[in-house]
Amino acid sequence: MNFNLQVLKRSLFCFVFLFIVFHLHIYASEYKLPWKSGINLMVQCGNFTHAAPEELYAWDFGGVSGGAYIGFPIVASRAGKVLYMVEHHPDNGTPNTDANKGNRLVIDHGDGTYALYLHLQQFSIPFENGDFVRQGEHIGNIGKSGKASGPHLHFQVQNSANSWYQQSIPITFSDPSVSKHNGIPQSEEWYFSSNKLEEKRSINFLNQRFEITSITVGGLLRNVLEKGSGTGIGAMGLFTDLWFFNDMFSLKNELIFCFNFDCSTNRFLYNGYLVGHIPLGLLFEAWLGTGIERQGQGGPPLAWSERIIFGVAAYLRLGFLRFGLQSEGFKALRTDWKYGRTSYQVGVFLSNVHLTFTLFDGNDAVGEDLALVTRLGINYQLSELPTFLQSN
Repeated sequence: MNFNLQVLKRSLFCFVFLFIVFHLHIYASEYKLPWKSGINLMVQCGNFTHAAPEELYAWDFGGVSGGAYIGFPIVASRAGKVLYMVEHHPDNGTPNTDANKGNRLVIDHGDGTYALYLHLQQFSIPFENGDFVRQGEHIGNIGKSGKASGPHLHFQVQNSANSWYQQSIPITFSDPSVSKHNGIPQSEEWYFSSNKLEEKRSINFLNQRFEITSITVGGLLRNVLEKGSGTGIGAMGLFTDLWFFNDMFSLKNELIFCFNFDCSTNRFLYNGYLVGHIPLGLLFEAWLGTGIERQGQGGPPLAWSERIIFGVAAYLRLGFLRFGLQSEGFKALRTDWKYGRTSYQVGVFLSNVHLTFTLFDGNDAVGEDLALVTRLGINYQLSELPTFLQSN
């Protein structure tokens, strides 16, 4: 294979540079304090106060003198899907030394981060594995299960889902009461929550509720690494990802729109793609997708053609990293033409930035043997939809 290393190096440098700039300058915390809006609660223990290294960035909210009690309602700090839950352990009358006997809930935020809610009240979790939870929705009550000397909530965000208890990572909260401490609650301080259930992000369609969670906008660049007629920049384009959940399947979904211009073949191309993500345990995920693609070439006037796309993929998730193997098939609508291709992907999925590198092997559509597509997107969490789209 004859790689054009100069083009590849320049493209990687540009996208990594943009990735760093956006990550440093575009930031708004998606987390809110995990109790109902307007209620005051104390931080019993803040960051750097727990003995275990996994709990470096954990908090203990409440406590007997901190406004908590067994049965105090807890709400989701951030929206996501229930990945793991245990709720059968009793709320012990005396301190328990076994942390594994604590009722807990792990919520997958879909970007490689996971929230752990620990020491919950027995049988207080109203969800099952795979259920979608909205920010501000009731997820359980404070209890005294597991290694707890009194009723409190142990809360931390983790960058792995290898098990329910992993290394915590630093986060900030967007509640105004925490702004005096730069979004980081401090030990023995009291804070009012502003966390309330948002009802303005869902739409009804065909008697189904769709919860719109975020939108990703960005650009793509395709480098042709091996081709009979040479190598270089193949295509440049723009894309938009709409992320949503549906009540019927409780799956994370993407609706992808993409437009690009192919420099090597003078093609205009746009497509729409619907993807459903299916969790396979803690580390793996599969997705199934279908869509339609339309391209114009030649001219003027342009000669337009349409094709249907089918795809299947498997992913390994390690924190904010994602490694994938994808297979796609294309079938023209008005001719017998069809082809397939395989791709390999490495992605970085942070709260605000999505960066992926995809290596396509065998793109018969334009005669390419090998091409690298780099996509950089900025992810915006939606607090509400435009009024005309909101469900009544």
